[in-house]
Formats: sequence, structure tokens, C-alpha cells
Amino acid sequence: MRNWFADVLLSFLTMLGAVWAEGASQGGTDEKIMMRYGFSFEDKSFDASRWFRNGMYQRRPDKISPSGFAEWSMIRVSPPPIKDSDLDDMRAWLTTGLNPMTHDIPELGRVPEGYEKILLDDEFDPRPETRYTVSSFKEADVPLDHYATYLLIEGKRFYVDLARDAQTGEFVGASRTDSIYGISYEEQQKLFKELAEKQRQREEMKSLLLKSRNYRVDF
Repeated sequence: MRNWFADVLLSFLTMLGAVWAEGASQGGTDEKIMMRYGFSFEDKSFDASRWFRNGMYQRRPDKISPSGFAEWSMIRVSPPPIKDSDLDDMRAWLTTGLNPMTHDIPELGRVPEGYEKILLDDEFDPRPETRYTVSSFKEADVPLDHYATYLLIEGKRFYVDLARDAQTGEFVGASRTDSIYGISYEEQQKLFKELAEKQRQREEMKSLLLKSRNYRVDF
């Protein structure tokens, strides 16, 4: 006959171990979580434990890292939404990110000359084509959340990485990239197909409205 007390004790210890492991991965123990910041290979690390223990971020698994977790990046648990009041600033940073004077990357394709007019249009809302991707530290205790916006301009595909101050929500940087971090190639193809159809329907609606305005009935 099995010892029911032993079974209960074993179940409890297993559950306790799982809880401890989860807590340890997010800095729930006294062990410090050291993270790196900046874009150099110098030893710029600091104790970032509080950002994980307060539930704001989760660690990213990394098989290469000795600790088993990424030292340069993490994942925000609940990325804040981009508000209507952020749109003007967001459009301006997208324009900056595609500016060939500051981000001329020939292998990513030439940016059409009319891109500024398109991106700065008050009716342009890039939020549906924007995805949160990953977070990092700009400096010690200065976390940044990164968002990727995918664009179709004159039939050409573009990606812009937007950096957002994690504490204020302010956009603080933008640069061109070649994909959406963390999303498969197949999924990105699907997103662009949906965007192309969305733009086609929008242009079709504009054409119908223009025709209706120009329509005259002669008596």
C-alpha cells in the first residue's frame, strides 16, 4: 500500500520547486540579475534585479549565455499601448527612421521621395502595423522598449525600429531594419499581404468618393 503522506509531501515539494525555479528566473530569489547596456562589448553591467522582481519584465532564455538567459535584452510583460496623443511624435520618428540622409542603407532598398508626405499625413495611423518586439537597457536603470513598424510605400516594403522610453512612454529613437524581430518570415509575408489589401481598399474608397464629388446631373 502506498504511503499517502509521502505522496502528498512529494507533490508539495515538486510544486515548491517549480515555484522557486520560476522565481529564480525572474529574480525572485536573493540572486542578483546582472544586465548589460549600451552597444559595446565592454563590461557595462549593473544589478537590474528590481526591473524583474516588480513584474515589469521577464528574462529571455538564451542557450549561449552562461546564465541561460539573455544579458542584453528582456521582454516587457505588458507593453503599454500607443495613445492618440503619441501619434504626431510617432509619425515624426518614423520619418526620421526612413530619412536617407541619416539612415541610408542601400541593401534595404531606396526610400521613395514622397515618403515624408505619406508618413506625416494626419490621417496616417501606423499603430495597426506596429508590433512590440523586445526591450533593452540604454544605460543602467534606463530601459527602452522596442517596436517594429512595417510599411508599404509605393509598393515597397520597409521596416522601422522605434525605441520608446519604458518609463515615460516617449519615443526616443528610430532606425531602419530588415525584419520584425521575433516574427517568422511566413508571418511577415502574411502581414504585408494584409496591408497591401488594406491599402487597395482605401485607394478604391478614395476613388469612389472623388467620383461622387465630381458627378453632375444635367436637367
